[in-house]
Amino acid sequence: MNEREALLRAVCESPDDDTPRLVFADWLDEHDEPERAESIRLQCAVARLPVVSSARRHKENLITHLLRAHEPVRAWELPRPPGCRWGENFSRGFVTDITVIETPAYGLLEGCFDASPITSLLVNCSRLEWDVLFAGGYLNRLSEMTIESAHAEAHAPALCKLRPWPQLKRLIIAGTVTEDKQYVRIDSWTADALLRVYGYRLRLPPRGDRG
Repeated sequence: MNEREALLRAVCESPDDDTPRLVFADWLDEHDEPERAESIRLQCAVARLPVVSSARRHKENLITHLLRAHEPVRAWELPRPPGCRWGENFSRGFVTDITVIETPAYGLLEGCFDASPITSLLVNCSRLEWDVLFAGGYLNRLSEMTIESAHAEAHAPALCKLRPWPQLKRLIIAGTVTEDKQYVRIDSWTADALLRVYGYRLRLPPRGDRG
């Protein structure tokens, strides 16, 4: 692992801490990547400001201009494995959400976690190596996870076995809409089993969508 990879790994392993991000920004400045360094510093500064403030609006305008002027910023450090789709927004200098739409080959999703401090995962596939993600410490970084209801039954046993981790704030079962605009019904056993384990963290689709 080279110095850049080690610094980026520190960012990914501590997604709530600005210090590794700012250290990485300093390194980028010293290695001819001032635009990215500026983006990280500006977004970290914005996150510390009140939501409604002229200083925040000013910095947000600077960030917007920077991203438009340097469009390749959106591909910084991000692998593109088949079946995975990155989010569109940057938070404190990095993309923090990813969607899995096809079961990725072994190790590919872990590579995404090593490339950006992911805190939100949306699962729209029927299988993931949950035990591998948990053993590697990747799930411990997530504060929010969403499972499409069409796949809820497939993932529920593994999720119940893992149990909540400290950083998790919400486990969302998203109502999957079919072609006739109906939600995929969630088996009552699945909903009840998840509710027993995840309690207040669990968010189910609107009432009436359980089987």
